[in-house]
Amino acid sequence: MQPSTPQQWASVLQFLLFVQTAQAQYDPVVNFCKRLDHQSTVVNGKLYIDGGRQVYTNYAPNGSDIGPHTIGPNEYLLSIDLTRGWDANEGLPITKTPKNLTTPYLTRGALFPSSTNPDGFYLFGGTVASDNTSFVNYQSPQTEGKPIWGYAGSTSGIWNSIDGSFPRPCSGANAVLNDKSKAFWFNGEQDNGSSTTAQSLADTTKFLDGMLVMDLKDASVKSVSTKAVSSNARVRAGMVHVPLEKTAGVLVLLAGGEKPSSDNAHDWKGTLVNLNSVDVFDAGSISDSNPDGQWYSQPTTGTTPSPRVDPCVVAMAAPDISSYNIYMYGGRDGLNAYYDELWILSLPSFQWVRAYSGSSPRYSMTCHAIGRQMIVVGGSNTSHVTDNCDAATQGVKVLDLTALTWSTVFDPRAAAYQVPSQLVKLIGGTGTGGANINAPAAGFAQKGLQALFYPPSSNSTMTPAAGSGATKDDKTKTPVGVIVGIVIAVLVILGLIGALVFLCMRRRRQQAFCLKDDQKVGGSESHLMSGSELHEIPGSTPPAYAKFAEVEVLELPGSDGVKNELPGSEGFKNELAGSSPVLVELEAEKVSRPTEHSRT
Repeated sequence: MQPSTPQQWASVLQFLLFVQTAQAQYDPVVNFCKRLDHQSTVVNGKLYIDGGRQVYTNYAPNGSDIGPHTIGPNEYLLSIDLTRGWDANEGLPITKTPKNLTTPYLTRGALFPSSTNPDGFYLFGGTVASDNTSFVNYQSPQTEGKPIWGYAGSTSGIWNSIDGSFPRPCSGANAVLNDKSKAFWFNGEQDNGSSTTAQSLADTTKFLDGMLVMDLKDASVKSVSTKAVSSNARVRAGMVHVPLEKTAGVLVLLAGGEKPSSDNAHDWKGTLVNLNSVDVFDAGSISDSNPDGQWYSQPTTGTTPSPRVDPCVVAMAAPDISSYNIYMYGGRDGLNAYYDELWILSLPSFQWVRAYSGSSPRYSMTCHAIGRQMIVVGGSNTSHVTDNCDAATQGVKVLDLTALTWSTVFDPRAAAYQVPSQLVKLIGGTGTGGANINAPAAGFAQKGLQALFYPPSSNSTMTPAAGSGATKDDKTKTPVGVIVGIVIAVLVILGLIGALVFLCMRRRRQQAFCLKDDQKVGGSESHLMSGSELHEIPGSTPPAYAKFAEVEVLELPGSDGVKNELPGSEGFKNELAGSSPVLVELEAEKVSRPTEHSRT
């Protein structure tokens, strides 16, 4: 029936406007209000953001928020260009790619880069958020058996499911080795969105034991025990890879909440884990003889952060790798405290320092260190996520990890990272390194952990001391200096001996010619050598001093000739610089041209 009155026409127009608004509100970029519980990774110059819970809204032409605020899944794969600089407030270079209906929209999982496809990555774990099952295109939980999805890259846009014999986890701490060879997922949980089987959990959660280790070449996964860390299982923690010289580095696990995996009570966070100690895993320790790898527990010092869940963490190394600094941002206590704090845990001293405190808390975000900048994506400032929108454009903020200042600007050509001045005051040295606090105040809790930071060396028996003035550089340079000193001393002695021999032979030669001056030999006249003249004695047998005619040129390896290169990650190099190589030349007064021998 066609509308016949102005009131009916107005109702129709209002309905059509509502439908148009409802359809438009599901664009994750245009109708962005807030994003959290997503997963992200950096691959080939792009920051990818997948899934998560998103609050959508509508905006008036003047940019004001006119609502309504609706929560639902992010049904797109988003990407931000990192190959050029940008200011988020002036236009963030973000694009969106739709996902087909068979690819799940998940939250609280992880994205792991592929080691064989430079444009690809894996979606590992995750769960379906159930806070709005009436949302358009809402997906029900999938069956068990496909806990991983592979993305082939933006060119093809293809997603493929990967079979796995383990239950799909969510809310686990995870980290990727810098060389992208392996990824690690620590504990985690299942809830009613994890799978059709897990729907029986209703409003409870099941914490999961063990750590999953994924080979990023073939996507194979193995499970190892974490009983060495705790008999409980942990969720919503942070974990980061710290690359070390001469080893595969360590994984540092911190924060989170824990409870027994057998406890299915309605307690989504468990008991918060204290930050007065951290757990450290030797990333290269898994072997046939040690299938679960090696864990260590190390007490920390300094003012300790409050226990928390849902922070994000990144790690940076000092330019000379004398310290490794873990940045922990944000989080919440799960009750009524939300944190706008930046803490730094410096290794190997294992000291905490609070580097920043503000009034704009954030939790359930992701963080990525790009050069000296940390890009923060998403998060919420309250558990009532639909109450307000994120003040940051698309939820993106940028922290300068050296200056410790926030901005909306990303610069891929920013200066290299240096240790923040606040941290330098704590551990010593300068912005380029040289930390002189190179061990925990009470020493390492276990010798195995100390050996990871200071591998045993055949030419040095030095061990670090808390508060000592010796830096990691000093430990490397000292043996080389001793060797150079010994070489110089030996060569000087050899030079003196050679000079004495030469002078003795010259004296004997002069005496011989003086004798021949009084006698005529073979009808020839012999002349006394004078000045720089060169005289040749007839006969086939060379005189005795001819054996010393070619005097070796000795080249001492000076400072520039000695390089000590640490095979650490990120290409850090420790080079002993100094004067040019010293050349010591013993010359035989033009009897013969010396031959130069180069020694390295």
